[in-house]
Amino acid sequence: MNSPIRMTKYRTLLLATIGFNFSFLIWFSFAPFTGPMAEEFGLSLAEIGVLASAAIWLAPFGRILTGWLSDRFGAPTIFAIVLAYVGVFSIWSAFAESYTVFFITRLIVATAGITFVIGIQHVSEWFESESLGTAEGIYAGIGNAGAAGGALILPRAFPSGWTGPIFTTNWRAAFFYTGLVSILLAGVYYVFGEAAKTDEKRTATKQSASLREWLHTATRYGTVILALAYVMTFGLELSMNGWLATYYREGFNTQNLVLASTFAATFSVAAGLLRPIGGYVSDLLARKERDILPIFTGRYREQWTFVSLCFVVVTMVGMTLAGLTGQVLLAVAAGFLVGMGCAFSEGAIFAQVPAMFPNSSGAVAGVVGGIGTVGGIVYPLVCAAPFLPNLHTGYSVVAVSMIPIVLLAAWVFQPNVAERATDDGLVTGSDSSPVSDDWQVIPRTKYRHRLKLTPERFSVTLSIMLRLAGSWPSISNELPPIARLAGEKHQSLVICFRIFMISTPVDSHVSFDSHQVSTVTFDSYSTLVDVDAAETALAERVPDPQPVSKLWRARSLEYTFVANAVDAYQPFYEMNRDALQHALDVCNVSLSTAERDEILAVYHELDVFSDVRDGIERLCDGGYDCYVVSNGNPAMLESMVEHAGIGDLLEDTISADEVGTFKPDPEIYRHGAARAGTPIDNIVHVTAGWFDIMGAQHAGMQGAWVDRKSSPWEPFGPDPDLTIDTFHDLAETLDVWIGS
Repeated sequence: MNSPIRMTKYRTLLLATIGFNFSFLIWFSFAPFTGPMAEEFGLSLAEIGVLASAAIWLAPFGRILTGWLSDRFGAPTIFAIVLAYVGVFSIWSAFAESYTVFFITRLIVATAGITFVIGIQHVSEWFESESLGTAEGIYAGIGNAGAAGGALILPRAFPSGWTGPIFTTNWRAAFFYTGLVSILLAGVYYVFGEAAKTDEKRTATKQSASLREWLHTATRYGTVILALAYVMTFGLELSMNGWLATYYREGFNTQNLVLASTFAATFSVAAGLLRPIGGYVSDLLARKERDILPIFTGRYREQWTFVSLCFVVVTMVGMTLAGLTGQVLLAVAAGFLVGMGCAFSEGAIFAQVPAMFPNSSGAVAGVVGGIGTVGGIVYPLVCAAPFLPNLHTGYSVVAVSMIPIVLLAAWVFQPNVAERATDDGLVTGSDSSPVSDDWQVIPRTKYRHRLKLTPERFSVTLSIMLRLAGSWPSISNELPPIARLAGEKHQSLVICFRIFMISTPVDSHVSFDSHQVSTVTFDSYSTLVDVDAAETALAERVPDPQPVSKLWRARSLEYTFVANAVDAYQPFYEMNRDALQHALDVCNVSLSTAERDEILAVYHELDVFSDVRDGIERLCDGGYDCYVVSNGNPAMLESMVEHAGIGDLLEDTISADEVGTFKPDPEIYRHGAARAGTPIDNIVHVTAGWFDIMGAQHAGMQGAWVDRKSSPWEPFGPDPDLTIDTFHDLAETLDVWIGS
């Protein structure tokens, strides 16, 4: 639905943050009142620990489910539904006379915590990638501080001597009135919230919300380690939010409920409000490309995440040591440091999520956020375990249990593992199904992309080898059965073929992963059409057209780079006109405005490269969706596609004009992926421009460089994933053969 006011990304961030902050407040609204609740229902200390743990029981499944539901139906609808039913059950719990009813209703109220992933998804639908980490840090940090707000506000608003018009018990009044606020906030979120910044973004997100895509994303090594890291950080935060008030009261005989809650709130303040710092440091190290450790070289975000995880382990041991001194203020200070470690780690983890999975951040957030809550279920039980010698020892036990997670993170963060962490996972294959024993996946090497050996591919390859050997005429009619027999029965031939495929160097396949590609995007100028043809138009009016042509093209690109840097976007056609005028001025060529515009108009009818039509047609026949992603404004692209005669082959054209930025800004590539409704790592971008390759790779695509002039690759930056001479080379690399 449309909001009654114009929503902006900052208004959306404010709405989501308020919603999540209150969700955290009502989630842990029981924590300040464990004393009087225990007295009324006759609960032991261990039973209070179970109650604190129960607040997390439904969160893992709930977060995973609502992450997917938010993608499917939009965040405002799902956020409003959760806030509404949480409010109803909070009110119900206020009237509970039996502990069974109270426990069940509070168990449902505790699902307020699932709103975290709803808000993460909502914010990601509005913010550009460059500012998304900061926005999510603010959202999560201030939102998590709702637990501190509850610890500080609720026992003061509803003190022990509470007498009201409905209740004479403070905790019952607190649950009743927070329930009313939750229902009111649900209505506000539904009325004012808008699911995405654009209809195109909303459509792309909705279309990508498939079970198959979710399963693939959820089982990548990158997702798994971030989820486990979130167990030991956010799970710890949840447990501490529900447990610390009891710990400070029972562990140090602090019977003053308000004072104990205030001590506990210092942890929540640190864990919440300091979280944006964790994300900011991760972004800063990545932007500056600065190593802070001698290990994981070049993996800047991973280094910061690893340091922050180690800090959590150390401070948890410090929590035990501080508690054993018997000095409550020292224990409060140690708790603050634990909260700081949680904040830095959580900020670092969720800075990695959109960086690693730019087009699947909602799904990954659901998995990471859902599994991460498991720590909140387990850790309170450890801290309150009756078999431990005292309440202080449990923190060190928890710290020891975190060490395997830190070691696993160290393995995944190794550069050679980390670079594949978004592709490799617990479930293999593009269809998320294991490969049969008979036809294994050939290991990817320096020279070869992954290749699934099938009888059909064996037949094709054997036919090529026989052609080269000159044996084709004599056995061409018998080839398919021979190939099939060899592939299915004679395993020695299969083994030899595997060795041949692995050991034969193919320089153009340095890092290309054809197994992952489902969509192909093309640049336009110099890739589909020849910009050098503009020199012909110049030759009719300029004595020496070559220097004018070269300067025109170079300055045109320079203008786009500067426009990105100083935020001075204007349509490419206008920049191209200004660049042409500059080139004419430098070369002392005087032309009328009409003559200049006639030269400029050649961009509507540039010569098309001979392989374009047939090459794209082959890719379409092979099942690949094809798009143009270009700096050109819509009118230029429309005329270019019409002149090239490829309109019937393309799904759509995507212009820089739609996002107001030029290549190689990652935003245009990510926008292209969103418009295509394809995860960005399932796209190969085909271009003749070196900077375009780097931009696509930086955004998360694979880059295929069209080297039509046999030019050397740039020494600056990474190599292209694939180098081709024509579009037919790409089709063959993707196993699309003529007639297939």
